[in-house]
Amino acid sequence: MASSPKRRGKVAPIASARWSLEKSSRVVCLLQHAIPGVGRALFEQRAGESLLFALQSNQRSKALAGAELRVLAPEWRHDFTRQTPLPLHAQTVEGETWLGVHGDDAWRMYQALQRGQQPTFVLQTHDALHALQQISVSPVRFAEAIEAFDDCRANLLPFSFDALNDRTLYFEPGQRKDPTLTDWLRDTGAYLQALPESRVLIYSAVAAQGVSETSSWFKRRAQALADAWRRQGIAAKRIQIRTTPPAETPSHTLRVALFGPEALTSFSFSSKRDAQLTAEEQQRLRVLADYLKDYYRGRLVIDSFVARLGDRNKSLALAERRADTFKRALLKNGIPARRIDIQARAKALSMRQTGVGREIKRYKPPETHRVAIKWLPD
Repeated sequence: MASSPKRRGKVAPIASARWSLEKSSRVVCLLQHAIPGVGRALFEQRAGESLLFALQSNQRSKALAGAELRVLAPEWRHDFTRQTPLPLHAQTVEGETWLGVHGDDAWRMYQALQRGQQPTFVLQTHDALHALQQISVSPVRFAEAIEAFDDCRANLLPFSFDALNDRTLYFEPGQRKDPTLTDWLRDTGAYLQALPESRVLIYSAVAAQGVSETSSWFKRRAQALADAWRRQGIAAKRIQIRTTPPAETPSHTLRVALFGPEALTSFSFSSKRDAQLTAEEQQRLRVLADYLKDYYRGRLVIDSFVARLGDRNKSLALAERRADTFKRALLKNGIPARRIDIQARAKALSMRQTGVGREIKRYKPPETHRVAIKWLPD
């Protein structure tokens, strides 16, 4: 017959039990309770997020067979109604593993402590003894600390880091500033002011997808954003502008991607006599399709023109095939036909003399043998 798990209990002695407000700002409030020989229990509220109640242990980590949270009453309490145990969820916070509950379940633990009850973490390990450890959180001096914690919570910003982070800002062709970003700029500025160690990274959404950002519009737009934050008192050294984002960014860094279409308005073909897009140009077309699906609601004109090589009709037919190839690729990427118009042209080559034996040399102007995109706003 299997033996019962060995029980071990931990609780802070009454004489040393206390709660303290360890962090207090507009982005995070943290109320903690030290448990000797174990670690700490804590309530944490971050701006725009739900309340967290958790155990952070400084003991050597062991694989757990089970973990739950119960509410127990002190031995002198006889008017206690047993509650259903709550499953615990593990999460990593700044490199530490915490076991806890969120939202309404965290509030139940908050209220239990106010009533003098003991939230208790019950942990069963996978070791040979299947030890059952009970770690109780003391309500002693809890009431003395919660007023400051509640004041901190009332002053938190109404939005979270995640609500502001990894934002993609879209722009119309030739648009430098977007007046609809006023509220977002105000909120991000407030977050940056509240957390001095926070930073901003502005990068090109086009370059992040493997397409060369050749347009000067990215720098103009990025600079306009940086200027707006500097007017709110954010130091220039906290704002980084990079065409391509790094593989990793430091914590508390707001990532902002700018997506404008100017680098996606001209497409070349494999050679001047075929209608096939190179692999690189196909990737650029997919990025253009993303812009059309995610933001731009107008129509576009595929303006296909080639340098006329002999017969005008053959050159015009090549221009039409290229336009059709480009249109079919857009259709394949989810752009409806009603949003696409086609214009095909054949353009005569210019001639010039070299001065040696009056040899005639043809040259290709830079605007020939390609497809250009023209925008038709609604």
